[in-house]
Amino acid sequence: MSPDMRPDRPDKWLTRVDTVVWRITADDPTGHRHIAHPADDNERDCIAQFAFTLGLLLQVVADDDEVDDMPYVMWSVEVPSKLHNRAHIRAVPAALGEFAAHLVERYHPFANWSVRIDEDQTSQLLYEQLIRDEYHDLIHALEVALLPLRTNEAARVDALVRVVAADHPVMIGTYTLYVSRDGDRWLVVRAGIADATAVAGDDDAARFARRYGLRADSPVLVLPRPTEPLFYVQIKRGTGLGGINALLEQPPTRQVDLLAEFRWVSHSTQQLAAAVLAAAPAWLPQATTTDPD
Repeated sequence: MSPDMRPDRPDKWLTRVDTVVWRITADDPTGHRHIAHPADDNERDCIAQFAFTLGLLLQVVADDDEVDDMPYVMWSVEVPSKLHNRAHIRAVPAALGEFAAHLVERYHPFANWSVRIDEDQTSQLLYEQLIRDEYHDLIHALEVALLPLRTNEAARVDALVRVVAADHPVMIGTYTLYVSRDGDRWLVVRAGIADATAVAGDDDAARFARRYGLRADSPVLVLPRPTEPLFYVQIKRGTGLGGINALLEQPPTRQVDLLAEFRWVSHSTQQLAAAVLAAAPAWLPQATTTDPD
């Protein structure tokens, strides 16, 4: 499926994706004063488990925005296309309707509930999968080597493939693996290929990439993939307000202080992953592993 798959009729492209992202929102006139905080880890985990029983995946819970001075909460939910009515793709699937009803009951003080397809996030999910599939060899090699090194807190944050520019026929993305945090100190791994021209050029994709904070020396995931890519891993340790969230924001909105930076390149994904892991005592002085379960 090509990156420019979205045709003139929006509903047509929605019927061709594997997963549709839905957004459920509600106003919060109570400011969470009378209910459990929807974004608290325990609360979110409970809701995520209920979504899972319905065949859905809770993507994110956001509650730090306001519309017209009224706080609101947003649940972003991935719904497999098989649960949709292909002839009426915008009709709320039964499983999602049950999930939304559960939220209304659980957060009864909320008002003005809304359930709709998030076309931007659905596109993003599609593009992310295209890039993830194309660079499976790199991502798999690194995750086999580095996932056991993550702290328990870091393990709660999924490895992130993000598309920052999709200007047919070029697509530019990033891969980020959150490894650890100690107070406001954090450590992340970024991987891709070394391709300065992808970000430094004058085309629209390069301009979008720079707008999202990428530089000529940033590892990037590029489609079409080069025939003989030079794979590139960059590890950063830093500190600053917002911690890991500040670092992962695109474009960055908060100041972070870089404490250390490490880089490796190789034409072999296996050799690259082995080199990064062998150097772990240098870039991760106090390596800890996640619990076996």
